[in-house]
Amino acid sequence: MPSSGLRIISVGCTHGPTAHCRRVYTYVYQQEVLIKGLANSKTFQRFALRTDHHVQQYKKKGQEHVNEALDDLHKTATETMYKAQGEARASGYAAGGSAGGAGPGSRAAGPPTPPLRGFGGFISAVGKEIRKDLGLGR
Repeated sequence: MPSSGLRIISVGCTHGPTAHCRRVYTYVYQQEVLIKGLANSKTFQRFALRTDHHVQQYKKKGQEHVNEALDDLHKTATETMYKAQGEARASGYAAGGSAGGAGPGSRAAGPPTPPLRGFGGFISAVGKEIRKDLGLGR
């Protein structure tokens, strides 16, 4: 019998409602004895605080590790992109087709320029696609 003073009354759980009575008894037992008993236990409270402290430390270390890995990945990807652009310009595959990258169609290394906006940008994009489809120009 639980020490909390709660009395379990037997309702005659002999046939069909046995499972239901068992569930009610288990719930009451868990609520009264286990949970309240653990909540009042100084040992369990120390354990919970230490566990929470360790979990927070590991989460912080993990987040720092992920951020460092993402920074390294971004740095490597950026360096690789600029290196590949430089090699393409040096080998003559730059935009505009000029070798060495010094012609009028080439741009300096840097982020790409955004496309034109609005109706003018739409017409420009359609014109480029039509020229590509017809094989007119690069």
